[in-house]
Amino acid sequence: MSFASPTAGFAAGLQRGKIYKFASNLSTAVAERQTVRHESFHLSQNYPNPFNPSTTIHYVLPRSGLVTLKIFNAAGQELATLVNQPQAAGEHTLQWHAENLPSGIYFYRL
Repeated sequence: MSFASPTAGFAAGLQRGKIYKFASNLSTAVAERQTVRHESFHLSQNYPNPFNPSTTIHYVLPRSGLVTLKIFNAAGQELATLVNQPQAAGEHTLQWHAENLPSGIYFYRL
């Protein structure tokens, strides 16, 4: 499998052995990253999944407020509270370390 270089189209128009002079007053610009406003809560799939012994959980809050993120086993028993505090609006990521728990299916609730 071959991949085309980003400049392949440009280079195709150049002649081999010929000397070209390019403008030296070129400049680049970096656009400011725009703030993303989230309209609703979002709880993403954890990764990696399956995991051993830890996994990453990502969630989005549309506004600031008290956040509770809990872990449950397949029988519905609460095993851990990972977050129980006020948090700002935006994207949040955390790691859950489950090395003291047996293999199984776990659920989390925001």
